[in-house]
Amino acid sequence: MGDFRADQTWFGFAVKGGGFLAIAGVEGAEGVAGRLDQFSSSLSSFNVTSFRFGLGLGGSVGLSVFLAFNLPTFIQLNGLKVEPALKDFNVNIALEMKVPLANSFKALQPIASRVAAASRYAGGLKTGIGALSLADISTLRDFAHLYWQANIEGSDAVASRTIKTMLIDIPTAGAGMELSLYWTKGEYTVS
Repeated sequence: MGDFRADQTWFGFAVKGGGFLAIAGVEGAEGVAGRLDQFSSSLSSFNVTSFRFGLGLGGSVGLSVFLAFNLPTFIQLNGLKVEPALKDFNVNIALEMKVPLANSFKALQPIASRVAAASRYAGGLKTGIGALSLADISTLRDFAHLYWQANIEGSDAVASRTIKTMLIDIPTAGAGMELSLYWTKGEYTVS
């Protein structure tokens, strides 16, 4: 089983949106991430587009946290296929980790608000993320490490050192309503 490595862990934010109408839908995210050991100097942009097939209705848009584990260089993300959504829901989080994760999300919300505001007024998500303070980056590192600990037992990909990516919606940082059950197929592109 692997250890948490800041030099292979990427953290960022993405604007994510999508919708579903009856039997098909689409979801996309545009984001920026930095490697935890050299956050500001490693900022890179990414896009992920997925097509969804199943049953559903609705749409949403919002800010998400992006995490990638076991990713030494960001270019390795280019062309990576999105895992089927139904398979992704098998991660088990131990009861003792739920309170720390909830508190960690609370700590992320002001950072996400500052990133969103700076992105809006300063010219894009990369500028907004680049303006994070050292204290913010420390909080991001703590969140990534906590998420690693919560998933290490439940995720074969994290434990086996294969690349694992996650887009986690930030509660209260979005709008919309969607009810769906689907399978998804997509891939990342790096710019």
